[in-house]
Amino acid sequence: MRTAGYPPPPMSRSWEFLLADAGERARFPDRAAVLAQPNEPAAPPNRARSVVRVFVRGQAWYFKQFGPPSLWNRLRFRNSQPHAQDDAEREALVTMALKQHGIETPRPVLRGRDDDGS
Repeated sequence: MRTAGYPPPPMSRSWEFLLADAGERARFPDRAAVLAQPNEPAAPPNRARSVVRVFVRGQAWYFKQFGPPSLWNRLRFRNSQPHAQDDAEREALVTMALKQHGIETPRPVLRGRDDDGS
């Protein structure tokens, strides 16, 4: 396990809480606060995204970081349902739609974006 922080992550341009409880809102006010928590890689990174498992008081959250969407994905996100601006928004919308139809999914806590991705 390691604590992230090198290099210091940029601040997110936008940070939206989705299904976060009050404790999560206080614990994760921005991307820097998330990555300052003890964490470890949760999956091998690829060119599109990286995933870390963040630990707080014996509980784990998965934090995905996506790079800028490809031109193909930007076109697909704008022209197919659910419409989205980036990978994080698309994944959150799909996850919430599945939940609304009774399909068990992880609970999307928040999403953020900046000039480098989401």
